[in-house]
Amino acid sequence: MDAITLADVRHRLDQVAEEAETGPVYITRPGAETLVLLSARELASINETAHLLSTDANRASLSRALKDVEASRTVEVKVDDL
Repeated sequence: MDAITLADVRHRLDQVAEEAETGPVYITRPGAETLVLLSARELASINETAHLLSTDANRASLSRALKDVEASRTVEVKVDDL
């Protein structure tokens, strides 16, 4: 489902809620801003990503880690060894 009107949401809330569990549902309203219905898990993921990218140090660290993975510069560590 790409988008649904607010009137349709009122009539099919259960179905719309189920669809929001697998991806965002855009809710259009006449003369008003479009809303997005997300699962709590998806919102938590977005918030975590925003937090991880919120500082220059975090962004730089993540960028280095991605480059290391791409260059196969990784070391396997078992949880029991930590």
